[in-house]
Amino acid sequence: MEWIQIIIAGLSGTILMTLFSHICGAVFNEEFSEPTLLNRMMRNSRMFSSEITDNDSRGWIIHFGIGQLMGFWLWFMFCYSGLGQAPVIGSLLGFLAGMAGVLGWLFLFNTHSNPPETDLKGYIVQLVIAHTIFGWSVYLLFQHWNPCWVQL
Repeated sequence: MEWIQIIIAGLSGTILMTLFSHICGAVFNEEFSEPTLLNRMMRNSRMFSSEITDNDSRGWIIHFGIGQLMGFWLWFMFCYSGLGQAPVIGSLLGFLAGMAGVLGWLFLFNTHSNPPETDLKGYIVQLVIAHTIFGWSVYLLFQHWNPCWVQL
């Protein structure tokens, strides 16, 4: 049952983060959706089919897959880091994950031969906030469920 809780927490955090990105994109009339930007990166690349649409499943699978990896990382930090188990710690770890995400996206945008158009500075700011929301929400669920069953 604990694995399911970790997966649900990762999915929930990714959903909230993605919803925040969609709202920010709508408010600022920019494309901030991570799956859409991933799909556009692939579509504009010679390595992938030009038939990849903005809503292609590949961008969503990559985005949610990374969210699950981050969820497992947060579970490890929640249970074994000694940092504490308050949601504010999750927010701080989410912020750090956001900084790592920023580095990854900057790498993608700067090395891609034809990156998708978006307000990169605005995207980076909302990305850090979105990851902070991710970390907070995952930690909140972990605090509720306390899925620390494995002894390392």
